[in-house]
Amino acid sequence: MTLNYQVRGASWAPTYQARLDTQTETLTLTASALIAQQTGEQWQDIPLTLSTVNPNRNVTARTPYPERLSLYDPKQRQGKYMASKAIDAMPVVVVDNASAEMAMGNASAPLPPLPSFDVSSSSVSGITEYRLPQRITLPSDGRQVQTVIDRKSGQSDTWLRTTPERSLQAYWYASAPFVPSNWVDGSLQLYRDGNYVGQSRLNYANLREAGIGFGVDPQILVKQITDESNQGNEGVFNRTEQQTRLEAYRITNLHNRTVSLEVLGSEPIAQDDDIKLTVTHTPPVSEQNWNDTDGVVAWRFDLAPQQSQTVQTAVSIAYPADKELR
Repeated sequence: MTLNYQVRGASWAPTYQARLDTQTETLTLTASALIAQQTGEQWQDIPLTLSTVNPNRNVTARTPYPERLSLYDPKQRQGKYMASKAIDAMPVVVVDNASAEMAMGNASAPLPPLPSFDVSSSSVSGITEYRLPQRITLPSDGRQVQTVIDRKSGQSDTWLRTTPERSLQAYWYASAPFVPSNWVDGSLQLYRDGNYVGQSRLNYANLREAGIGFGVDPQILVKQITDESNQGNEGVFNRTEQQTRLEAYRITNLHNRTVSLEVLGSEPIAQDDDIKLTVTHTPPVSEQNWNDTDGVVAWRFDLAPQQSQTVQTAVSIAYPADKELR
């Protein structure tokens, strides 16, 4: 006889490890499962299948809730408030049905719910199940057991990215085109060239769009060399306020090899027809509206060993002097 039944208090969470070799440009991603259970039963040498389905998630769409409008007389509301004031002052104690039945001595009342082991997970496309090849022994005390459930490895595009107007540092990034879309979100431990560099979070959508960050590279120097701002006005009858800004940064490669570098910058966005903008990037940027983000630009170039590259942005803003710029 085979008996199937459902229990509460069992769950698993995905966790990932990424190892990047910047010399060979290879990336290895290992997916593991952290499994825990507090069902009241000891799991001794059992076969186990992990699913990305959350059984507590809604399986039907919700219907709209129509707004119901009515009018009231403020005087009538004031009188009703005064009548109920004494009642409102009384303390209210809320209990669930199980607690109420137990308080009345009902021995058959259900026990309080066990600690929640529900995992908030999502799948980009479809449902994934992992049937573990080995049997699992897991005591019913909430402790975690970790087991590898998948591993992907392959060639990766690697580059360094810096946003000098926000931070004078450069960060390693890597693409992972071989990662399946059904890997659900989870914590991600990061190793670069054999060294642990930090922890992030694996999210398929963000990974495909921006890559995986692998920490700061101290051998890329970023320095601001120009930061100028001027303001004035011109005209007699139709006076115009003028602002000019000039920012320049120099990036130097201290590596003994050429690296690919991406520099992110920004340019103002006029939301009023009376604002006249002129923006000049030197050298010309490689991409406007980087990753479909308005106002963000990107330079891309290969930087040879012990060489430097300067990027510069000049902005001119003109607007009526009787208005304020904000």
